[in-house]
Amino acid sequence: KDSRILSVGDIVTEDRMEMLRELNLLETNRFDYTFALGILGILLMLSAVAVLYMRFFCQDIFRSTNDLILLSAIIILTLLLSRIAYVYSAIAIPIFLAPILISILLDLRLAVVVNLLLTLAVSLITKGDMRFMLMAVITGTLAAFIVNGANQRSKLSAAGLLLALINILVIICIGIIYKSSVRSIATYSLIVAVNGVGSVILAVGMLPFLESTFNIITPLKLLELANPNQPLMKRLLMEAPGTYHHSLMVGKLAEVS
Repeated sequence: KDSRILSVGDIVTEDRMEMLRELNLLETNRFDYTFALGILGILLMLSAVAVLYMRFFCQDIFRSTNDLILLSAIIILTLLLSRIAYVYSAIAIPIFLAPILISILLDLRLAVVVNLLLTLAVSLITKGDMRFMLMAVITGTLAAFIVNGANQRSKLSAAGLLLALINILVIICIGIIYKSSVRSIATYSLIVAVNGVGSVILAVGMLPFLESTFNIITPLKLLELANPNQPLMKRLLMEAPGTYHHSLMVGKLAEVS
């Protein structure tokens, strides 16, 4: 591992050529159908696991076409961003976007399961990068729990800082295990910190669009609807103040119970 096979100007001998073939490092004009078939098979099996989980444990989501389309859109978006980010670094992949959005918009348990399945799927892109897999499993799972039930966007912002801190701790632990240099640990820590904060910022920016497009009411959306500056709330306060205050009291009682 990490050894040089060829350098610029080296003569390509038959044994080195064979090594390049075995490592699948030779670029040809032919499309590798067997490689693509293997990837497709893995993705289909991972999809089957997600479907079976929803069939038995998230039946409301499984029976809702709207929720299934939303879930598919989040997964596809995460995979596309993963492919783009991997060009720069495996640990720059915003894998946390999916568990954050799914936990807020759909279901916490589903967010944890999808995060694990997406980690396995994206690991095919990263060629099993250990830093990415550990970070995705640990921080991605914690992200689903941290943002679940968040009723203020400021709490989501704080969650971004917490995810950045967790990412840094994971990278430091991995660096200690592999005896990496302090400079490389610091560089990786900076990348994963930006990744954690950026994933939350991206999720917060996408929430209003997803809420309105898929007609999903989240705690954040309820707070916006309860804003006294809303035209309907103003009209209710002016024309039916008794009903307005009674509704507030009933809502407080329901929240306590």
